[in-house]
Amino acid sequence: MFLLKILSFCVLFVGRVLCKEESWNLGDIGKENEGSVSLKSPFIKDWTLPDTGDDPSLTYALDLSFAVSDEDPGRQIHFSIMDGDEVLSATLPHYDNVSVLLASNTSLEQRVTLFLCPTPGDDRYVTFSARTRYPSAIPFKFKIRVISLDLPLGQTQIMDVSTGLPVTLRINPSASYRDYFVLNVDSVDFNTKDVCIVVAASEGKCPMKNSPETVVTSDAWQTALKSASITIRARTFSFIEPFFVTVVVMPNDYPCSLGSSVVHDYDDLSRVRTKKISIVVHKGDGYLSYMLPIFASLGFLIFIVLISCLIVGTKDYKTYDEADFVGEPEEATSVMGIRSSEETPQFEVDEDERAYTLYRDCFSAMEERKSTAPNRAIRIERGMKRFKHRPRISDLSMISATDNWFRRNRSRVYIYLLPLITLFYFIPAIQFVFLAKAQEENTGSQDICYHNFRCSKPFSIFTDFNHIVSNSSYFIYGMSFMVLVAIKKSKLSSSLNDYYNKMGGTGIPQQLSIFHALGFALMAQGLFSICYHVCPTNLSLQFDTTMMYIICVLSIIKIYQFRHPDATANAYSTFGFVGFLVLLEALALYTSSWLVYFPFFLLYVVTTLFIAIDSYFMGLGRIDRIIGRLLFKHIFFECFCSNSERCSKGPLFLLRFIWGILFSIANITYALYTAVSKYKDPKKSLSHVVLFILAANLLAYLLYYIIRKIVKQNFTDSARFNPLHVFVICGKTYKCRFPTGTFFGSLAILFGGLGFYLYSSRSANRNLSPAESRNLNSHCTWFDFYDNHDIWHFFGATGVYTAFISLLTIDDDLLYTNRNEIDVF
Repeated sequence: MFLLKILSFCVLFVGRVLCKEESWNLGDIGKENEGSVSLKSPFIKDWTLPDTGDDPSLTYALDLSFAVSDEDPGRQIHFSIMDGDEVLSATLPHYDNVSVLLASNTSLEQRVTLFLCPTPGDDRYVTFSARTRYPSAIPFKFKIRVISLDLPLGQTQIMDVSTGLPVTLRINPSASYRDYFVLNVDSVDFNTKDVCIVVAASEGKCPMKNSPETVVTSDAWQTALKSASITIRARTFSFIEPFFVTVVVMPNDYPCSLGSSVVHDYDDLSRVRTKKISIVVHKGDGYLSYMLPIFASLGFLIFIVLISCLIVGTKDYKTYDEADFVGEPEEATSVMGIRSSEETPQFEVDEDERAYTLYRDCFSAMEERKSTAPNRAIRIERGMKRFKHRPRISDLSMISATDNWFRRNRSRVYIYLLPLITLFYFIPAIQFVFLAKAQEENTGSQDICYHNFRCSKPFSIFTDFNHIVSNSSYFIYGMSFMVLVAIKKSKLSSSLNDYYNKMGGTGIPQQLSIFHALGFALMAQGLFSICYHVCPTNLSLQFDTTMMYIICVLSIIKIYQFRHPDATANAYSTFGFVGFLVLLEALALYTSSWLVYFPFFLLYVVTTLFIAIDSYFMGLGRIDRIIGRLLFKHIFFECFCSNSERCSKGPLFLLRFIWGILFSIANITYALYTAVSKYKDPKKSLSHVVLFILAANLLAYLLYYIIRKIVKQNFTDSARFNPLHVFVICGKTYKCRFPTGTFFGSLAILFGGLGFYLYSSRSANRNLSPAESRNLNSHCTWFDFYDNHDIWHFFGATGVYTAFISLLTIDDDLLYTNRNEIDVF
């Protein structure tokens, strides 16, 4: 291209020397003229164009046309016009595959328009040339006309744009540095909605950038199909002075596609490549218009927070006489009441010979551990109470009640590790997204980040400030939830408060540190979601989803911890697992190879089977590797036994077995479905797959927990504890009972459902090309500031927040129930 411009300049310079200058007057403007050109006879003219006056929006346009026939489709003409130091050039016909005309049996007139840059005040001296490599004379037509580039703010114009006939308009903003403008371009004709165009905005300086080669060097540009929107900030591009907006039809549709069906071959439509568009530029409402929607949303958040603080903060957890209900942990005795290790233990809870044999083998392993690891032997002894067919909370809290280090690794360490992980993850995340944003601004390409450009409210360093505001809901709710956890902790009696290293003897053990970690994770989710929305791409999506993974995993662990305090996973293994999961996801962003996806599917299936087996034995195998080997042998012989009598007896723990089978079948089936989908679509991302797996398992487990809690009536009515809500109004004390868990659970379902519905109404799609994603862009629908995705942030965050409160209070009715009366499930 550079050599071609040099050649054009040389030809025009020689033409000025050899050819006679031809003057034009206003009467000649607009008349169609004919010319011809051949290899030995180039067409070269010097013209003097009269001054267009003081109107800076007026300029000259040179229309050129050339009839291409199927008799000889290989003819081409290269046109050039030199205006001072500026050289404009074009070649007819526009397309490269001219042989397609041989099959069409038609002739086609190709047109192109070259626009001279507006320079009012003086006559203009230009040199026009046409040349070809074809030996015979080729006729063509040309016409010079005066056009107005002016487009008033707020005025919509319907125009035709085609290959070689771009639209360039001049906007006079009369703006200050704080102003911004919005350029909207829409396809009017449905039949040409898939013709690829580039929409651009550039400073009002010459030369104009209105060719397929130069339009992508504009200050801001987008590829588009049906619609495009560009937010033009005066301070970013110094667009205080008049600037140009340009629409150019691309020679083909590949810039607007990712190899999808939007690409058209060179058929009749692609040769014409005409698009009817509407174009309008309007001034933004200004930053003061942001105040109402921001304060309205903050009012909604504060209302929800105040309601939650009022309900949770007024709970009285000390209404009952604690002397009648609170006890100390049971003394750590032998599982079956056996004091002497020299005797064979008596299996007091099960007549099943297999269960007795398994218990006896574990008991023997415990005896071996007494000499080498006495503390581990004590844990094994206490853990063997899980062999009961109906174990109680007292059976699964013996280790946590007496071993502070064991308990802290499964509770308090979570809140220690999570802030550190967040800090070290947040620093590269924010560097990455702002580097991508800087690249977008430096190159002018708005095809890098997948925004909803139709609802983009700029402020400061953010182009989507409305998404920043809506993501603040996660931060506010997370901080509020941590306060609620602290309020509940302060209201618990010291004998039940984990802060004092005491677990009491009644109710679900109040290990609240994971709730603190959940609140912090919700705050961090807001920060990482802001990072993602600075420049939404498939690469930056990993920062948005990581905290979602952690929230789902911590929620599952907390629900499991309610009834299995001793069997809960420790913080180190949990975050190690999540870290490996994030590593596989990150690798999958850069390669679609099965070398990455196969380890993921293998990890998924192995983890599914491990959780099913571990839940079957209630975490007993994780106490010691010797016990783990014994349990594995038991599973192996149960699955592959040759003794028909032994097999006919069925599993030891029927309900746990059924739950494990259903859990395994559901997850392995989804793994196979995902593998098939990956085979059909090699570019399939892991982010939504992992998130769906975690979220679906969380919802299924929560539903299972609620159903089992409702069905189980294993405690007496007199032992139930329904905390009173105590209010003091005008010096008078009022007491009432309120179903806190049910209320906030219902709110979680309501807001979560509304949020998911709004999320499904997508305004961008990172898996499409930027132009195809832009077809989904929608205008602001809430206060002329928020789009549906913003409301999804508000409702989704509210749903998560109320779900957390429901989990925090779900077992308050068991607070003063003896633990040997509370079932484990």
